[in-house]
Amino acid sequence: MLSLQVVIKCAWRVLSEYSGALGALISLAGILLEAFGLKAGTTPNWAIIAIGAALFFVTACKIELELVRERDKNRSPTPSVSLDALTKRLAGEGSPLHVPGLPQKIWDAHSAIRQEGRLGRLSIFGRPDAVAGNLDHTPLAPIPADFWEFAQIDYMEYLQDPRCKTEAAKHPGPRTHFSDLHFDAHQIDAIWPAKKRRRFRLQSPITREAAG
Repeated sequence: MLSLQVVIKCAWRVLSEYSGALGALISLAGILLEAFGLKAGTTPNWAIIAIGAALFFVTACKIELELVRERDKNRSPTPSVSLDALTKRLAGEGSPLHVPGLPQKIWDAHSAIRQEGRLGRLSIFGRPDAVAGNLDHTPLAPIPADFWEFAQIDYMEYLQDPRCKTEAAKHPGPRTHFSDLHFDAHQIDAIWPAKKRRRFRLQSPITREAAG
């Protein structure tokens, strides 16, 4: 539960904004008018109180949004999403051998990941020079953005093992390779927002025929 000190601190932060202070004054005026049985023209006292409260509430929401944006900007990326999960999100589910067009979509997904990593908008983590079969023995480490100038995800190995390693995209390639790539969920949502599912409405044949 919120302590009284926290509530007071939040209220004071809202009151420090012009719109928040104005909303509080409007509500206070409405409360005083109601308490003394007075009226401000034809406007009901409850409407005056509601307008002030709404202005105070909107100011509080604006401050909260600014705090969330600032917190997201300063937060440290976390390796919480695997390469396989991100690839399926971008390319779709299924087996590359049985879903038409999926191999190309996987390649395109890996190219998009490489591009965002090179631009520095997507933090990518991997296990440097990890030994196959014993990947977890090597801790995840952040991969520098300029690494992706000369490296890419090993597409063919990914089809066999989603925890695949990187390979040279240009020669000479980097001496270090990274396996078991991971990504930050917040950055993924910012770069590739989740698609909203379409809602299907059930209609009777009679209603459908009338609409047509």
